[in-house]
Amino acid sequence: MKNHLTSFYQILIITLLCVGDVYAQTGDPITAIKQLIPVIDSSYRAFAVEQHSPGLAYAVVYDGEIIHSGTFGYTDVEQQIPVNEKSVFRIASMTKSFVAAAILQLRDAGKLRLDDPVSQYIPEFNTRSIPTDDAPVITIRHLLTHTSGLPTDDPWGDRLMDMNEETFQTMTREGFSFSNTPGLKFEYSNTAFALLGEIIKNISGQSFDTYIDRHILSPLGMNQTYWEYTKVPDSLLAKGYRWVDNRWAKQPLVGNGVYGAMGGMLTTLGDFAKYMALHLQAWPTRDGADEQPLKRSSLREMQTPWMFYGFRTFNGRTASMAYGYGLRWTRDRDKQTVGHTGGLPGFGSSWFVLPEYGFGLVCFSNVTYASAVQANMQVADKIIQHLLLISP
Repeated sequence: MKNHLTSFYQILIITLLCVGDVYAQTGDPITAIKQLIPVIDSSYRAFAVEQHSPGLAYAVVYDGEIIHSGTFGYTDVEQQIPVNEKSVFRIASMTKSFVAAAILQLRDAGKLRLDDPVSQYIPEFNTRSIPTDDAPVITIRHLLTHTSGLPTDDPWGDRLMDMNEETFQTMTREGFSFSNTPGLKFEYSNTAFALLGEIIKNISGQSFDTYIDRHILSPLGMNQTYWEYTKVPDSLLAKGYRWVDNRWAKQPLVGNGVYGAMGGMLTTLGDFAKYMALHLQAWPTRDGADEQPLKRSSLREMQTPWMFYGFRTFNGRTASMAYGYGLRWTRDRDKQTVGHTGGLPGFGSSWFVLPEYGFGLVCFSNVTYASAVQANMQVADKIIQHLLLISP
């Protein structure tokens, strides 16, 4: 182990010296980032080993393009199928921002307002169990920001993705439990996004996944993104695992249903990079054509920190944490990130963009609840510190 670490730090020091020289001579961040590839790859591989992840796929996105990607291990341990750039991973709660984007599309089209009551679009929505009589009406905005008063429902919600429409409607009529008065506190609710999926369906006449396919994925060219794992070629589908008793135990894959709105999407690095590019091009504010699937002002609105909910330490740095619309927002002394994590039985993932610096990172893992955000934060810090990507 000591020799391994010594070798790693030697690579790190030599690489960073070279990077600084390249960047100083060229002023080209892409060239400089590419010089960091050995360090980036070492960081993600070390993360995969530490997390006991059978497989890993990761990418650096700059100026709307993947400038480096890497893979590690297997999508299928039993059949020894290696991960490649076309491998399809379930991305869990990274799905949520697509639902939020669909809601904002409908808002921009004049079909809803964010401060409309949920019951206006889901008449059977029953709120009789809200803790106080003086509670405000629950709105779409409350659902988007996890401030509806619905309780945190992980990992219960993780296992309900294949719930059918009839069962969910029955639950909605009977009423959900509430732990807080709406609007007062952040509580991460998968049910909130299942309700948003129902609003999309009831307004558009299409299931939430069909609407997202037609109005977001297709315009972005995300043609290798799926909702049903059974539609993914088996040779490309990442199987999920849990590390138990020093071995990998395969986890069952769940089909797509109403709760798929909170975490059912499956995708590839190449496809997801197109979505990251959409969020990166929201900045800076500017004149000119605004023809992407969601207009720039709405993308920036999604990325705005609407509800602060605490602090978290990443790699020794304390970051403020807040939630936008289907997006997590962090701020530490050096950087702001906007993105989301994802975790389900068998999977852990993370993506974020850094609007101040113009790049983003994404990482997919096929082991339960892998903390991929830690790996992404570590790599982001190295890029920022050592490539001299100074924000304007």
